[in-house]
Amino acid sequence: MTVVVSQLCEVSLQTARLVREFCQREGIEYEEVSVRTMEGQRLALSVGVKILPAILIDGKLVHQGPVDEEALRQIVEAHKG
Repeated sequence: MTVVVSQLCEVSLQTARLVREFCQREGIEYEEVSVRTMEGQRLALSVGVKILPAILIDGKLVHQGPVDEEALRQIVEAHKG
């Protein structure tokens, strides 16, 4: 799971923390990418990110904006391979 964030946005950072902790508990691989880097900008553009934070699973944009743990659990369940 990848979270695209902005270090200038407190909501992005809070969501990234929640997702990181969730992934650690659930044994899910986690990556955080900042839109302040070229890699982050390219990734955000390539998948169509319009709102931060954005969550990607297997390279696909699955959620944009803040999320709580229950919603995150539902997103993960809906995208299990």
